[in-house]
Amino acid sequence: MLLSGGDINTGVPESDMQDAIPDFKGMNLLGYDAMAVGNHEFDNPRDILAMQQSLAEFPFLSANIFDAGTGKHVFEPYTTFDLDGLRIAVVGFTTTDTPKQTSPENVKGLDFQSPVAVASKLIPELEKQADIIIATTHMGHYQNGNHGINAPGDVTLARSVKGIDLIVGGHSQDPLFKPDLQNDTYIVQAQEWGKYVGRADFEYTNGQLTLTRYQLIPVNGSEDDKVIPENQAMLSLLSPYQEKGQQLVEGKVGAVDQRLMGERSEVRFQPTNLGTLLTEALMEKSGADLAVMNGGGIRSSINSGEITYKDVLTVLPFGNTLTTVDMTGKEILAQL
Repeated sequence: MLLSGGDINTGVPESDMQDAIPDFKGMNLLGYDAMAVGNHEFDNPRDILAMQQSLAEFPFLSANIFDAGTGKHVFEPYTTFDLDGLRIAVVGFTTTDTPKQTSPENVKGLDFQSPVAVASKLIPELEKQADIIIATTHMGHYQNGNHGINAPGDVTLARSVKGIDLIVGGHSQDPLFKPDLQNDTYIVQAQEWGKYVGRADFEYTNGQLTLTRYQLIPVNGSEDDKVIPENQAMLSLLSPYQEKGQQLVEGKVGAVDQRLMGERSEVRFQPTNLGTLLTEALMEKSGADLAVMNGGGIRSSINSGEITYKDVLTVLPFGNTLTTVDMTGKEILAQL
């Protein structure tokens, strides 16, 4: 089976400007079986998400996103497979941080309920109809369950709910080179951006599921000096989209004489020259006395040399709205 932890949208300008159509067509060609709904799936208006669902030849899964008015699931909560008589249920879960991580308009009317609360009721029901239960999630892997300011992730889910055999996760973008075994649940994650495909081999004998092999296989590189050759069918499918995307994002907009620091490990933990440049630009644009920007909204660095429109869209893919607020100095200090 081939599963995705979600977040197909946002981050690659050539794709973003084409509503991730090439991504979903590529996933169809690869033969994905199911996908968790990620928070970035809501970066676009809901009609774009509906178009992507109709394009995908696999289900979008999330058991904990409900219509606030009707109480019904917005996406399929789970799907089932019969592999040579082996019954497998795949259930999806989405981080409850989603409403504060994307445009409020795109999640209007949606109720993101606790995955643990939903799973506590759903998993016992799935155990009655499946031999193996797999959760494909977009919640994050946090070592020993220490999720900090983030919503609880996969470790908390595994520890709280018995009966999940495997969690294929996303969101925290971790390369788990060894599965994290929690409460008899294997947790795996293959980092980000298609850099790896995670492979887990299991044997199922006399009602017992045993992990026999697990590895992260590099995709855009080499392993033991063996370069993975390009797939001609995929190349033929994606090349026209790549060429169109390049035409949309090419063009020089400026230059810089030093690297602008925007890596996740930098901009989320300290002030950087890129963060300063962006907030000064916000002040110049708005005439404000000061500017505040979420470091998580800065998604890449810029190397010294020419800056292209693609660089701009890679650093700032979300199309956020610039807002000004009148505040007293006392109110600002209270917020800080």
